[in-house]
Amino acid sequence: MIIDAHVHVGKSIYGYEQTPEPLLESMDKLGIPCAVICPVQPMNYHLEPENDYIASVAGWQKQRFIGFARVDPRQGKKAVQEVERSVSKLGLRGVFLHPWEEGYSASADYVVPVARQAAAMGVPLMIASGFPWVSHPMQVAHLAGEVPEASIIMTNGGQLNVSGMAQADAYEAMRSRNNLYIETSGVYRQDFLENCIQAFGAHRVIFGSNGPSMHQGFELDRALSATKKDEASRQAVLGGSMSRLLKLAAGREEIGGMNLQSYISEYIESNKDQFIALSDKVWERPEIFFEEHESSAYICEALEEAGFRVEKGVAGLQTGFIGSYGNGKPIVAILGEFDALAGLSQKNGLARKEPAVPGGPGHGCGHNLLGAGALAVAVAIKEYMDTTGLRGTVRFYGCPAEESGSGKAYMVRDGYFGDVDLALSWHPSTTAYVMNASSLANYSARFVFSGTSSHAAIAPHLGRSALDAVELMNIGVNYLREHMISEARIHYAITDSGGVLPNVVPAHAEVVYLIRAPKTQQVVELYDRVYDVAKGAALMTGTKMDVVFEGAALDLIPNRTLAGVMHKHLTGIGVPAYDEADRQYAEAIRNTLTPEELDAAFVGVDQETAAALKDKAISDLILPLAEREIKMLSSTDVGGCQLGGADHAMQDSVLGIGYAHPYLAGRRPRRDAHRTQRHAGSRQSHCLHGH
Repeated sequence: MIIDAHVHVGKSIYGYEQTPEPLLESMDKLGIPCAVICPVQPMNYHLEPENDYIASVAGWQKQRFIGFARVDPRQGKKAVQEVERSVSKLGLRGVFLHPWEEGYSASADYVVPVARQAAAMGVPLMIASGFPWVSHPMQVAHLAGEVPEASIIMTNGGQLNVSGMAQADAYEAMRSRNNLYIETSGVYRQDFLENCIQAFGAHRVIFGSNGPSMHQGFELDRALSATKKDEASRQAVLGGSMSRLLKLAAGREEIGGMNLQSYISEYIESNKDQFIALSDKVWERPEIFFEEHESSAYICEALEEAGFRVEKGVAGLQTGFIGSYGNGKPIVAILGEFDALAGLSQKNGLARKEPAVPGGPGHGCGHNLLGAGALAVAVAIKEYMDTTGLRGTVRFYGCPAEESGSGKAYMVRDGYFGDVDLALSWHPSTTAYVMNASSLANYSARFVFSGTSSHAAIAPHLGRSALDAVELMNIGVNYLREHMISEARIHYAITDSGGVLPNVVPAHAEVVYLIRAPKTQQVVELYDRVYDVAKGAALMTGTKMDVVFEGAALDLIPNRTLAGVMHKHLTGIGVPAYDEADRQYAEAIRNTLTPEELDAAFVGVDQETAAALKDKAISDLILPLAEREIKMLSSTDVGGCQLGGADHAMQDSVLGIGYAHPYLAGRRPRRDAHRTQRHAGSRQSHCLHGH
């Protein structure tokens, strides 16, 4: 549908006049179904009655006219109130400003509140542009920078009427502000429009005639000529671009006839090879927490190639980064992880355990898939924004050390999530479902015992064994387990036993504890008890004890609304198609598991679904969205994080944002999350369908 995005109706103080009937005749003759009508500067300078008149004309011909309000920003609060009245009460769909006719600068501070009000009400702002000293394109660009959430249309291609004097500046304004659009009337050179379409996308170029000052038929020919090489660009410029701005204001999910779900899915499928290659590169170079130097570099490079602005080393993390695209609200965070697990090295394609590097790390939790898949989503959203003109900001958060170290906590602490509206992530799993679940909060701490070394046979009385302290601490905590809530979990690993010679009393030993419970306060209380056990072990052995606090995570609070939206799209796309090779490999993995381990895959799954999946090596269905919140027995640094120093007194840093998280079928029936079977499968083709 052709939309003339810039026509004036009424009698202007500057001598021109246009009434609706002749305009409709011209539109019918030229085959223009719809026009945006804007008020003129009236003889008495009172704009409110003109807005009422435009509303009445648009109401008279609802299918043919879309009304814009006109205000004078110099009126301050009154102008802002007129925007609100015109949109909410009169039903007008945009705001028009004419700095030249009314004598003010588009970059003046008093224009900003009007632009913000238009953005807040979800309507575009059109500015008569290209006039020296008042609406030069760089002045309009300044306003666009001050109000990045506003969609701002520069008339006349941003140039000085037909002279083309400000052409280079208009181009630079478009380049520097992606919330700027140009309207085509009076553009001196056709190649300027062609260059803008090529450089910025047809969705940012809008046909308008500026009638009756300019001839509607001539201006239509100008737009047709500039888009003769590409039919898709022609449709966008002649009406699709403006239609999308207006429909976005109405909150429609399907934009310009383009289905969001189909576009994202088809884009990822058509570009899957590059995302698979990225996943493979991360898989081949597994790196543990805070050491993901090559993995993070691979993803940063992919983001930069896709057109994202990448900030590296965020929050003091060498492997943390953020890639951003777009401007303004909403700001959507896509969380990507890429850390591996220690000791899970595995050769590709084998159903049996066989490490590629004995004792080396590996992707036993599929974070190679997680990072590459999250990047695929971020890039697809960016492409959708470019194609449709969708406003907002998409950010890819490169989050190191999810498995241990809570990298997101540092980002939260330093304010990198402060303006985020919602966050999304995903994870490979046994079956496809959207998580409506909370997680356990946790603390991770390293207990370091220092004693006195001596010969265990000649002078045992002189020795004070740090290893004895570790063992006594572990015994004490094991007795403590009987007297804690059943939902709590305590795990430990001896990371330094003090040596390998039994005839030497160990002077140094360390043990790392991970303490989990449903709520943070419960973790704090349990930690204090573990800490007392450690002090007691030190007293009993005559050693000294220090604590190194390594990280923590708050319990995740699920967002049922976001989960519902995500589940709708997940079921709309459906499960991937698997080939025979996928099924055979999955069956080989499945055969390595015991009956007890296979049954564990269906914990928390309803009986009907469990029966449907019981004899299958790969899940081929999507689980229903849980109506009631489920409590996971694992933890994640997504839920919000707490950081501290050497002791357990910590500062709170909470992710107070909406979060949704799907699990996608890309694993065989599980033994548990961090095992060789998962690493072996995380580079296989059926897992890559999960992208």
